[in-house]
Amino acid sequence: MRPTALLVNTNTVRPLVAPIGLEYVGSYLKDKGVDVQVFDFAFRDDIESYISSMRPDFIGFGIRNSDDCSWPSARSFIPELKVLYERIRNCTDVPVILGGGGLSVMPEQIICSGELQQGTIHPVLPEWSPRSVDVYMIYPFQLSFSNLIRAFYDTALEIITENTAMTEE
Repeated sequence: MRPTALLVNTNTVRPLVAPIGLEYVGSYLKDKGVDVQVFDFAFRDDIESYISSMRPDFIGFGIRNSDDCSWPSARSFIPELKVLYERIRNCTDVPVILGGGGLSVMPEQIICSGELQQGTIHPVLPEWSPRSVDVYMIYPFQLSFSNLIRAFYDTALEIITENTAMTEE
């Protein structure tokens, strides 16, 4: 009997964005003889009944973004992602594999700090970390360093400093 995988797209932002990472993973798994189904939260919400009827051997949980990437709204997806993850964990005991760009950037902060501490989830490449990059802020000199620019600068500096400290611990 062939193994079965359920790949879960957690991105619900409109306009829709194709879950390209899940598609790559799905293609690879199919080439290796795994039956693959994709559950897309952008189109349905009945994950519990879907898992119950499909009975996958493992689940891939894709996290493309941790927020909406928009300065005015700065909407975090982390609370929603945690709820979706818990819904899946509460209806099955099969392995759930977390991945995606949104998770890779800061996994401990996003969803799995408790699981890492409890030893129920394990990093795949614990010795790897993203390369450091320099961050620059450029704005037109003819504009003064307005309150809005100052607020952006202070917030960006705080976020970068917090995440740098977390990765150095």
